Amino acid sequence: MRRRVVAGWLRAAALVGVVVFATGCGDDKDSDTDKDAGAEVDTGPAKEPSREMVRSNRPRVRFKGGRRMATDLATALNLPRGELCKELGKFDCVDFVHNVALGGVEPYELGVREPLDQASVTTPIAVDRVALAACGQRAKLDFDTPESAFLFGDLAAATDATREAALKVTANRLYDQLLRRDANVDETAALVAFWDTAKAAAAKGADSATLARDYATLACFAVATSEEALFY
Repeated sequence: MRRRVVAGWLRAAALVGVVVFATGCGDDKDSDTDKDAGAEVDTGPAKEPSREMVRSNRPRVRFKGGRRMATDLATALNLPRGELCKELGKFDCVDFVHNVALGGVEPYELGVREPLDQASVTTPIAVDRVALAACGQRAKLDFDTPESAFLFGDLAAATDATREAALKVTANRLYDQLLRRDANVDETAALVAFWDTAKAAAAKGADSATLARDYATLACFAVATSEEALFY
């Protein structure tokens, strides 16, 4: 009987000690929290987040490849993928004529079972061919039927008085469609200034009657063949 009483006292004493210890810790924590909550820390004026794009010191980019590039162009310019570019009006530029140069394979006819490790010397030419054909198609369609134009309607209908505004609209539409972003001030200014270059070329013997359409084709081509458009 005496042993049971002593054991009961020991358990009670231990329990009281745990409760006191826990209560004491709680008091200290509350005290520290109150102290921290009441303190004011001067961190200085709030800094505005930087809106400037920081260029990577070690950019790693990969060429999209012919089929992805063609799909993106067809979507951006609202053209049928199968009609984007054809050599001699018959052979698809991407899937057939320039397939290997644009990163594709041809195991059956040419025995090319893996994409080329590096771009061939004809790859830039093939890229330019596809982009120029696609941009030329879009410009021709828009200038032939400006009332239903998809991209160059403002430029097709512009007069001397409204041309600068139409050039700015065109620049922003090109960046929006081809790169899925707004053009910045410098990019817009560069495409607007390109009009004077095209006009000067026309004055030296180029066909001035198609100046606006040629400008539209080449402005589209410039954006479509930029690093941002061709790589990811």
